[in-house]
Order: sequence, then C-alpha cells, then structure tokens
Amino acid sequence: MQDILFLLLLVVVGIISGFLNVMAGGGSAISLPLLIFFGLDSPLANGTNRLAIFIQTIASILSFKQEKFFEFKTSLKLAAFALPGAVAGAILAVKIDSVLFQRVLAIFIFAILLTVIIPGRKQSAPGRPPYRPTDG
Repeated sequence: MQDILFLLLLVVVGIISGFLNVMAGGGSAISLPLLIFFGLDSPLANGTNRLAIFIQTIASILSFKQEKFFEFKTSLKLAAFALPGAVAGAILAVKIDSVLFQRVLAIFIFAILLTVIIPGRKQSAPGRPPYRPTDG
C-alpha cells in the first residue's frame, strides 16, 4: 500500500513540476527535493529529474510547434550558446560530493523560491510589435 501511495505522489508531483517547467521553469524545485526526501542519493535524484525534464522538453517542443509558436532558427542559435554551459554544469554536478550538491541545491531552490515570491517589475517595450512566429 505504501508503494502505491509513493507512486501516486510521484505522478502528481511529476504533473505539477512538468506543468511548471513548461510554463515558466522551476518545477525541479518541487520534484528534486522530493526524490531526495524519499531516499535517492542526490546525484541519482538529479539524473532521474533530468530524464523527466528531457521528456518534458520534447513534449513541449512538439506542442509549441503544433501551435505554430516556434522559431526553429532562433531556438537553435540560443541552444548552441547554452550547450557549453549545460555540459560544464552537468559534469560539475556529477563530480561534486553529494553533501556539497545538497547544499548548493538548497541555495538554488531558495533563490528560485525568492523569485516566485517577490514580484518582478513588468517591463514593456513601447512601440514594439507583438511576437509573431516567422519560421518553423
């Protein structure tokens, strides 16, 4: 019975964090601590969470493309610039000690929480036309 409740909780948290990741990002602030709380080693929990994010990303790309809200060339350029940092960060996350990983994770989750709680200033660009997808 406890295993069923555990799996149901993971499904619910997966849905919530997936929705947050697609809409605004930061869903890992919910799913990753839960995986660690349920006993996964920090690097294993992080890897498990990354797999879920990869699947969410593929689903998001397909959904945005289907809704014609997708600029492939722009996305490719931005991804090319982000890729070296993502690879370096992944290597670093795997190499650091589990306790240090948890401390760094706590700091980042706290920072994410602050950005959610403290409202940012809304910035508008006067005279700028609304976004319209051009390619894809």
